[in-house]
Amino acid sequence: MGLFCNSREKNSRDKYLGIKTFTYFIPAPPSRSTGYREKQFDKLVFELIQKGHDILSIHTQALNTKQSSGMWVIFELGAKTQQAKELDLNFDYSNGLNTEHTNNEIEIETI
Repeated sequence: MGLFCNSREKNSRDKYLGIKTFTYFIPAPPSRSTGYREKQFDKLVFELIQKGHDILSIHTQALNTKQSSGMWVIFELGAKTQQAKELDLNFDYSNGLNTEHTNNEIEIETI
């Protein structure tokens, strides 16, 4: 199986020990004339997969307010192992997956 779950697999979600979501906010980068790669995000996705998750789906939502702009990325994850099922995704991911908890709440202005 590759990076993403094949939705055509019969009862594909039944093979996971648990299903959970992971939400990540990517702030908009400054204006540039060339492309931009979000390396921290790539590292985070790689580590989620290495910790025993399959990515079942990805959804995005743009945010553009007076205070901030960027994009929310919502993953639906399938836990392939008991360790992945029990992994608390409320961690400090600024330096990769570790178990140090933070309270980084973002206030969102609703439209």
